[in-house]
Amino acid sequence: HIPTIIITGVKPTSEHLQYAFDSGANDYIVKPLNATELYARADAVVQMHQALQLLEELRKVIEEQKNRELSTQAIEIAK
Repeated sequence: HIPTIIITGVKPTSEHLQYAFDSGANDYIVKPLNATELYARADAVVQMHQALQLLEELRKVIEEQKNRELSTQAIEIAK
């Protein structure tokens, strides 16, 4: 997943916004751009992306740990 911000010169309708977000956009900004807003939104999107990556890594670690525990229990039961 690549963080994506839609930048447009068209005032968005709810249909535009729905299409953008359904297509995978993380945010939507209307021109003219305000540098402060752009940097803040870009930073938020990057932070969200990093948090999602961390959650995925933690999920994998927990899954591996659970699998090891289940394997250990299966060995104990089989004895």
